[in-house]
Amino acid sequence: MLKESELARPDTQAALREGRLVPLSVARTPADFYEWRDELVEALPAGERPEVSRRLATLYKNILSHAHRYKFPSMLLGRGLQPEAVARIFERINKTGMRLSTFDLLVARSYTEDWNLREVWEAAREERPNLDKFIGEDGLAVAQIIALRSAFQDVRQPAVLRLSPDDVQREWDRHVDAMDAAAAFLASLGCADISWLPYKAQLLPLAALAVDHDLEESRELLIAWLWGSSFSSSYDTASSTVAVDDYVWLRAAIAEGLGQIPRYEISRQRLRTATRSNSGALWRAVRLLIMSRQPWDLVTGAELFNEASDNLSMVSVLPRTALSADAPAPHLLAMGQVLSEKAGVRGLRSRPLGLRSEKEVDVRALERQLLPTDELGNHLFDWPLLIRERVARVESLLTEICGPTVTFRD
Repeated sequence: MLKESELARPDTQAALREGRLVPLSVARTPADFYEWRDELVEALPAGERPEVSRRLATLYKNILSHAHRYKFPSMLLGRGLQPEAVARIFERINKTGMRLSTFDLLVARSYTEDWNLREVWEAAREERPNLDKFIGEDGLAVAQIIALRSAFQDVRQPAVLRLSPDDVQREWDRHVDAMDAAAAFLASLGCADISWLPYKAQLLPLAALAVDHDLEESRELLIAWLWGSSFSSSYDTASSTVAVDDYVWLRAAIAEGLGQIPRYEISRQRLRTATRSNSGALWRAVRLLIMSRQPWDLVTGAELFNEASDNLSMVSVLPRTALSADAPAPHLLAMGQVLSEKAGVRGLRSRPLGLRSEKEVDVRALERQLLPTDELGNHLFDWPLLIRERVARVESLLTEICGPTVTFRD
């Protein structure tokens, strides 16, 4: 949109003459457009008038005239209609046309003359980078934790849309604070953004708890829950229901000082065969577990914990061996992959780990990435042995962190 002071600029006038710019005010009717064109042409040198007049007439005929002939559907509303009623009408109309997101509908339902949920959310994202990393443009997750903590105790769309405008306006700011606290808690584990979390729905119970509790005070309990629910794949089905159930018992465990959570059963076989394509959540769980150990790059020795996430990749240390059709190739297995910066990825691909001497790889780097430190070459040559050893190290670590919360089975 141009300011009035910019209209007289030579480049603006040139754009007008060439039909690249037309004031919106003159496009309301054909008469307005041609009156504007004639005034513009009359002010030009005589030699330019015919060409500019023809060009603008063509512009109107081929493009602008369609707007005047198009019949826009509309609904006339009474002048005294309240904003809440306008929002409900808006919601009904758009449900039958272009599908709106749940957050779009909530923006309409909660709108008042002095409060706009979309504007409030955009301001929060600008002030708090973690919100943008974990939530993005759609602030639905904040509304979900309001609904989770309400009498509805649900995170699905119907419960969110049953929230009253007063509830949304009154509760929004402190639930945004809680979401930011949950994002900070996850970031402290190395979870750079929502794509690093094994399941997006895990953010909901964590954020809901942060409304009333300091997450750091229950860090051990919450970490045990995070790893248990991630590696047992508990959110694979009915994730909304699982999120509600997790919030209910975690809240009770914190409030009553129980410090005990349900047991999670983890399959060793699933860990041994998990790939990014057949079990993305397990692959992300392995990646996050490695990151939580503040790993070093095996090739460059760089510390990876505070590295920008777009400079990090999971790369396999196993050979690209063709196997039977019913088994994934070794290089795809999550348990055969390590976290690496881009320079390290290039190094491992040009000169695999198996071709490097023990002096070239820091033992501490191997430990932090849950790899065996003794006879690494033999493990890499016999890759099923490496997978079993890596699973055993994950089992040992999770048992140490989670205690009786997790059990393993074949």
